[in-house]
Amino acid sequence: MNNQELHRGAKKWKFFVVVILLFLGLSTATFAQIPYEQREAPPMEQQPQEQKQLVISYEDEIKENELPEAIRDSKKETYPDYKVSEIYRGSDGSYKLKLEKGDEKIAIFYSAEGEFIRLEEDKNEDSINDDWR
Repeated sequence: MNNQELHRGAKKWKFFVVVILLFLGLSTATFAQIPYEQREAPPMEQQPQEQKQLVISYEDEIKENELPEAIRDSKKETYPDYKVSEIYRGSDGSYKLKLEKGDEKIAIFYSAEGEFIRLEEDKNEDSINDDWR
C-alpha cells in the first residue's frame, strides 16, 4: 500500500466519523426539542404504583362461633389468658377481636383468610381505632 492509498483510506474514515457525529448531534438536538409531556411514557411496570389508603369499617358484630376455625385456634394459642369482649367482621371480610385481661384491652386483626395482621394495644378501649387496619 502506498502513501496515496493510505491518505484516501484515512479521508474515508474521517468522513465516516464526521457523518456519524453529525447524525448523533442532530438526533439529540431534535429529541431535546420534544416537550416532556409529549414524550412516550415508560411501560406500566416501570411507573410507580399509587398507594391507596383503604378504610375498613368494623360495624358487623358477630359471635365467636362464626369466626373461622383458624382464627379461633390462633387466638387460643396466642392470647389464652384474654377474654373476648367483641368480634367484628370488617367491610373487606377481615376480622377484629377486642380482648380483655384485667384492665388491659387489646384488639387483634385477622385477614379474611385467617392470617394474623396486627395487634393494637390500648388501656382505653374507646381510643382503639375501629376503621384503621
